[in-house]
Amino acid sequence: VILWLKRSRRYFPHVEKMLKENKMPDDLKYVAIAESALRPRVRSKKGAVGFWQFIKDTCRKYGLVINEAIDERQNLFASTQAAIRYLQELHSVLGSWTLAVAAYNMGEEGLEAEILEQGITDYYRLYLPLETQRFVLRILAIKQIVEAPQQHGFSLSAADYYGPITF
Repeated sequence: VILWLKRSRRYFPHVEKMLKENKMPDDLKYVAIAESALRPRVRSKKGAVGFWQFIKDTCRKYGLVINEAIDERQNLFASTQAAIRYLQELHSVLGSWTLAVAAYNMGEEGLEAEILEQGITDYYRLYLPLETQRFVLRILAIKQIVEAPQQHGFSLSAADYYGPITF
């Protein structure tokens, strides 16, 4: 959690700006902490990489380059733009940001199958796999901690945080 906090000031100014430019909820930035703890080179067992944990098929669909020399899943700006496009598409299909985030975690087809089978379109009434249930709740918990670290037992001074990326 301390590293989430320290990294948040490095990366969030850029993510927040991109979300705002796309008229998307600021809280979507917490998906990146839930996915990668804001580590650009982290890799999952399923082969997902980067801040937003894209697998190859998904990242190519949203315009990220992967080859021997480049893996844009590790690039904050390119991968955030791809995540924004992906989340916008999920939101337009599913009609809610909570469902979009759930689909981001479990896949659009899997979530749509659950919605169809259960006849429910309200995320909070759906029975979903535990991983997805935990994912959405984890994002809510991350938000609470990052926005009020002292209330959760974390005391960092301004000097403890990593500085924002500058160029």
